[in-house]
Amino acid sequence: MRYLLALLADDELDLATDDTERAGTRRWSGDLESIPLQEVMVKALARDPARLRDVAELLNTLRDSGTRLPEGLDELWQAVWHIAREEGRP
Repeated sequence: MRYLLALLADDELDLATDDTERAGTRRWSGDLESIPLQEVMVKALARDPARLRDVAELLNTLRDSGTRLPEGLDELWQAVWHIAREEGRP
């Protein structure tokens, strides 16, 4: 999930849940269920849809390897990917 967020995140994204800073960068310290994944995907769709191609490749690789995706991730991803393809963005 963290790698997925790294693919989608932009410089404005702040996933930190506290004020911890390391080497000038903020560090996310919450649990995986608290990640605002829908918001991050929609922002990527609006700001830099090319990032979605990398996510598509990652998710396809995970599915092909038999990796079980977190509950709800595939449904969320399919909705965002559908919109991106309809708009000719990725």
